[in-house]
This record gives sequence, structure tokens and C-alpha cells, in this order.
Amino acid sequence: MNKENLNLFQQIVQAHNITCTIVEKDFSNLYKTDLELRYKLYSDYDYSDFRDYLLRNCKPGHILKIYDEFSLISYALCLPPSSETSSGPTSAVPSTGSETGGPEDTGEPVTESDGSISDMGIVTTDNTYLVAGPVLKEPCTLADIQKIMFKNKLPDMLYKDLSAFYAKLPVPPNTKTLEATLLVIAENLFSEKYDLQEPLGFSSITFDSSSAFRRLNQDPSLAISSIEERYELENQFLDMISTGNYNAAARLYAKLNNYRITPRNPNSILNRKNLLIILNTLCRKAVERGNVHPVYIDELSTRLAIQINEAETDTELDQIEGEMIHKYCLLVRNHSMKNYSQLTQRCITYIDFHYAEPLSLSFFADMCHVTKSYLSTLFKKETDTNITDYIHSVRIRHALVLLNSTALPIHAIAASCGYSDINYFIKIFKRLNGNSPKQYRSQMTKT
Repeated sequence: MNKENLNLFQQIVQAHNITCTIVEKDFSNLYKTDLELRYKLYSDYDYSDFRDYLLRNCKPGHILKIYDEFSLISYALCLPPSSETSSGPTSAVPSTGSETGGPEDTGEPVTESDGSISDMGIVTTDNTYLVAGPVLKEPCTLADIQKIMFKNKLPDMLYKDLSAFYAKLPVPPNTKTLEATLLVIAENLFSEKYDLQEPLGFSSITFDSSSAFRRLNQDPSLAISSIEERYELENQFLDMISTGNYNAAARLYAKLNNYRITPRNPNSILNRKNLLIILNTLCRKAVERGNVHPVYIDELSTRLAIQINEAETDTELDQIEGEMIHKYCLLVRNHSMKNYSQLTQRCITYIDFHYAEPLSLSFFADMCHVTKSYLSTLFKKETDTNITDYIHSVRIRHALVLLNSTALPIHAIAASCGYSDINYFIKIFKRLNGNSPKQYRSQMTKT
């Protein structure tokens, strides 16, 4: 089987914020398929029953939908070995417990199994299994979690841990759409027609046939793990904001949204506003780490805070949330001075806030008490442009804002951006934008 296609399938599923596990040949990583839920709940849990279920029911050409006793939905896919790597068909063999604390061999055969037993007594397979999930059909309520706990004979003391676990599980907008997507991805990557299989009555069957004899862990730490995972994701997200990496930041934020934080206010709009205010503060601190001048940060964070406060509908809040990450990343990309020397930073900061004043290389050399030659070389080396061109770029950027947002005449815009000669302003503007200020404004009016 093409490893690149396997990895691509995994990456596409994970891009939907859903875990996708490529199962090891000896099934040693099956604990990942339920995000370690049973492994953490039970001190003696063994995943051999799930292994045997896959061997019996998950066949090539099908995507197996699995709905278990914890209301988790997963999708299993079996890929046969390629002709280049296949060593021939394997026979059905008795199932044994795994080396990781599994039950003793019952001697009962695994019917129609593609598994085999190694010299060490560990079940292995030539097929490749992928498990996407778990996901939830809908968010779990207090009543839902209590029903799950009653069904699985779990004590009340585990409610907090289970609530934290279910709060982080993804809830696809539409499970039918997700299933259709999985089928299309599988067919295109693995060149085989697939259909969806859902064994009748599986929801009433547990992975484990000896649930009455499981030993509960005194402290499964599910809540602690979920909190640690959320904080780690949050730190990664802020790191991407601080570097201006919008694509990575957006992906991580989508994962963060899987963690459904308990509302702190019964008013849904007010609760969302509070969360957006927190996000605004986190982004502001991340951008500060990206070495953006506080004046720029304060300008953006204040503007966003006002928008959040004035929003009255979910639609308005959705728009603010969608734009916030993008705007902060742009702020870093446009104004970060992280890799610049103190001398270059001083010049850039002065230009950014005094662009309308008479500025030149001589002015900055005198201001910084260095020679023009030294400053010019250093600035060019660190910014890949010279000081004069940087001054023009800042001035024209402000001119674009004025042309877009005001009806000021061209000569007034030129003067407010530091150009006393309107013809010189038009020349520089045309050089940097490809058309004149008048032509630019006319195009903006038409659009």
C-alpha cells in the first residue's frame, strides 16, 4: 500500500479536526482509537476485543461505522496488502490476548480473520487498518453523560472526567456529509469502490465481553489530560499568531473550538462576547511577543474590543471571530521587528509614526549618531530595502487608506503623507502601485 496515500488520507481527516489512526500491524496502538478512554478508565483494560471485531467485520471495500457503548462514533477502513508486499493469504487462527495485560486465550476462533499469530503469541495482520474518530453525533448534555455512566456502571465521581473528555470530542456539522467525504477520499486515494457498513445491533454490543470484571482506575485523569491538551493547543496557536502564520493559526483555532467550554453566562450572546474578549487579549499578547510596536497592537485590539461590545447577533460575532486571527497575523507580518537590530528598529518605529515629516538617510544617521554608509548598509541587510524606499512604502500605504476611506483631494492626501510636491507624489504612487492616485480611486469607486 502506498504510504504517501495513507498519510494523505490521515492528514485530510485530521484537517477536519478528527483523529485518524493508522493501526500498527500488531494492533499495539489501538488505545489511540478511542483517545485512550478505556485505557485510562480501567486499570486492566485490553483492546483485544476491538481488535477481533476489526478482524471479523472490517473488510476491504467497506468503511465500517462503529457506534459503541460510550456513544462514540468511529469509522474503520481496511486496506489489503499490495501485491508487492503481500506474502500470500493468512489462515484464520485463534485469538489471544495482547502482551499488554490482555485476557487469557479462550481457544475460540476468530472467524474469517485475516490475522495471524507471531512466534511471540501476538496477533498481527498483513492488512492495513485506519480508524477515523471518535466523533459525536451531537454534543453530550448532562443527561447524556449520566446515561452513559449508568449504562457502563461508572461511579458518580467520574462525572467531571467524562465531561472533560466529551467536551473535547469533535461534533461534525453533518455525519452524512462526513461519511460521504470519507468514501470519496478513500475511493480516490486507494482506487477502489467503497460503501458504508453498519453492523445491525452493534450499539448494544460492547468491545469488551468481560465488562463486569474491569477494574476502575482510582484517578483516570481524563479531566487533567483534556485541560493539558487544550493549554498545549492554545500555546501552539499563540506561537503561530506571534509569527504571523495565519494558515497554521486558523487550523489550531479550529481544533481549540472542539473543546466546548462550559458556558459561564446563561446569555449565549454575552457568553460568546466574553470568550471573544479573552481571545482578543490572548492574540494581543502573542503579537507583542512577535515584536510589534504596542501602538499598533493597542489600535487593533481597541477596535476589535469596540466591535465585540457593539455586536448584537451571532452572525456579527462570527464575522469578528473570523477576522480577528487574520488581522493579528497581518499585523505581525506587516510590523514585526523581531529580527532587526535596535538601530533598525529605532528607524522603522520613527518612520512609522512620523512619516509625514521631512525624512532622509542623513536625518536618521544624525539621530542615531552613526555614519550614513553604516546605517544604509545595516538597514539594507536587515530589511532588504533602503531607508528611502521604506519611507515611500509607509507613506503610500497611508495614502491608500485615505484614498479608500475619505473624499480628500489628491493634493491634500499627498501633503498629509509627507509630499509637498504633488507631481512627485503621483510619480512615487504610480511606481509602487502601477497606476495614479486618481485611477486607483476611480477603480475603488467602481468596485
